[in-house]
Amino acid sequence: MITAVQADDGDGRVARTYTIYDIKIDQTSETVNEARRVALLSGQREALQKLFKKILRPGDLSRLPYFDDRQVRELISGFEILDERNSSIRYIATLTIHFSRNKIYDLLALLQIPFAESLASPVTVLPVLERDGAYFLWEKNNDWKQAWEQFGGLNNLVQPVIPPSELSQQLLINSWQAYDGLEVKIREFARRNKLDDLLIAIATLERDLGSDRYRLVLTLRRGLEGRTVHREAITLSQDADDMVDLQEQTDDLYSRAIDATMTWLDDQWREKVLIRFGVSSEIKLKVRIAGLKDWVRIQEHLRSVSLVRDFTVNRLELDHALITISHSGDLDQLFLTMTQRGFAFEVYWTTPEGEALAEDTVVLTLERAQP
Repeated sequence: MITAVQADDGDGRVARTYTIYDIKIDQTSETVNEARRVALLSGQREALQKLFKKILRPGDLSRLPYFDDRQVRELISGFEILDERNSSIRYIATLTIHFSRNKIYDLLALLQIPFAESLASPVTVLPVLERDGAYFLWEKNNDWKQAWEQFGGLNNLVQPVIPPSELSQQLLINSWQAYDGLEVKIREFARRNKLDDLLIAIATLERDLGSDRYRLVLTLRRGLEGRTVHREAITLSQDADDMVDLQEQTDDLYSRAIDATMTWLDDQWREKVLIRFGVSSEIKLKVRIAGLKDWVRIQEHLRSVSLVRDFTVNRLELDHALITISHSGDLDQLFLTMTQRGFAFEVYWTTPEGEALAEDTVVLTLERAQP
């Protein structure tokens, strides 16, 4: 069974909306101090660009103004420096940049640019490679799957989960069944792994013998029906003329195809949870609680839900509380976002004494605590 509550890259790092990982900086200048100063500013600006690319719709990026160095720094709440190396004139490091949620929110509210800040539940990806007339999924020579396993995905709204090549998985679905989108096998794989969603990412790799260059066609199948939802031709980078080695070419194509896949996944999710300014509402909820500790935990998780702007406790009893939540977005977006954070909803219809019309009561519980 595949389990993933929140993506972890193996080093204990988890995906967070306002954190950008793995910013590589390498700067040479007259002195190492000047090289370090320029490199840090460059890395912070690159991280801000990556953040906006993650949370904004592609068409809204052009609405952003230019930010000078001081303005970029003001949006940052902290950063970490890893793998630091330097000489007398050169500075190299890897940065993790944390941005201020409140400052980013206030900025986008001022500009009236809608954005998404809710992370999706991880999506299981089956990488299928078609090459030289053969299909590969669990096989050791599926370097398309190996590229996915090396991809972190921590800077995306959606984090991919790649199943290990275990015998139990191989018996559920093979490469050509996944390639063909065979629904009965996909549903069996999902059932045995307790999945309600699945993405099959197919890389069709072709070699042009005339130019001795590879090209790749990316096909995505989404859902338990195995339906094709996206197809895209992937070309080599602009510096492909320097790639004489064929392995370099395939590595480049795999990287670009993974980026295209994650862009598509992020775009699909972003539209579901997009916060549009000027749209706000309130909802009254009955919250089930199992004591003081549970009530404290529920309040902490309510404050962590991106669409929840504020909440008021109207009444507190031993086993429940009545609250009013002020939220951005519509109810569907709110419920979807809160479900991602481990909340569950139940709706009960009751008819107050002496009244003809029934009214609904939404009961909220915290089933599991997301980190």
